[in-house]
Amino acid sequence: MKSLQPVLFCVVATILVAAGIVAGLTTIGSPQQVRAFRLDHTRIANLSLLSQSVNRFRQSQGRLPRALEDLRMVVAPNVADPETGLPYEYRTTENDAYELCADFTDSNEKESPPDFAPFWEHGGGRHCFRFEAAPK
Repeated sequence: MKSLQPVLFCVVATILVAAGIVAGLTTIGSPQQVRAFRLDHTRIANLSLLSQSVNRFRQSQGRLPRALEDLRMVVAPNVADPETGLPYEYRTTENDAYELCADFTDSNEKESPPDFAPFWEHGGGRHCFRFEAAPK
């Protein structure tokens, strides 16, 4: 009669590996979730750089840019969504205020990236961030 020990070892090892995979996917998310998180993180970083560029433009030109393309005079920020390639939305709202908008894959309201202030929290879908331009 052969020992059941090797068979039992294989069964236990298989269960442990499967449990590890499930735990890993639960902790860090699926590859699609990780990709969506990274894209949204890139969108926030791009919008942050755009807002800094708008402020530099305002300081050098004495006015807000009419469109994101005007920022190329100051710096060449990334003005397009990393996934769709479509430009971010920019619009002036009042004398010294403007909005930058993007379409986000998921909400980050519960898990805002640690390197961004709560200002950058957003839901899934289209979200606009309102800015006050730096003084002249």
